[in-house]
Amino acid sequence: RWGYRLAGGECADAASLGLTWSRPAWGLAAGVAGQHLGPGRASAQDRVALPAVVRAGLAWRASVPAFGTLPDLAGGPAPDRSRHPHRFLFLAQVESRAREGAVVLAAGAEYEYAGTLALRGGARDLARGGASRQRRYAAGLGLKVLALRLDYALELLPFAALHRVSLTFAPRPPEDDA
Repeated sequence: RWGYRLAGGECADAASLGLTWSRPAWGLAAGVAGQHLGPGRASAQDRVALPAVVRAGLAWRASVPAFGTLPDLAGGPAPDRSRHPHRFLFLAQVESRAREGAVVLAAGAEYEYAGTLALRGGARDLARGGASRQRRYAAGLGLKVLALRLDYALELLPFAALHRVSLTFAPRPPEDDA
């Protein structure tokens, strides 16, 4: 899978490009994306530089069977949530901001029980470059009941805490009777 976006305007010409790869039987997915790529634009007074960003990420998803059942190691179809209620997701990302000389590392994890309750945690660290070293931690939880999902997240910043709450309504499409 791949995609691109081109934009032009008075400030600068830019492009964004992304590529993804996935292997569902292994629970793996990877991607790389570049944003704000281009030469910028020079005017009579000054030059506008684009804030180019390149990101690469890796995700691994695993389902664990209910206690007392054996896992299916054959790599068959997606596991049934009633038989595999425990789901784990692990994420890692590297972000490079070339013009700033900054590198950002991020990692996160999610535990989901029976598609209903989710617990999340993560960290983000400005590993190199930038004006100052910034380390951020986040935690959250989600609750899904029928077509409603309520999510809460807490992000700890150096001198503050951000609270985020969202409510999502996502009805399932009607099933085909054919």
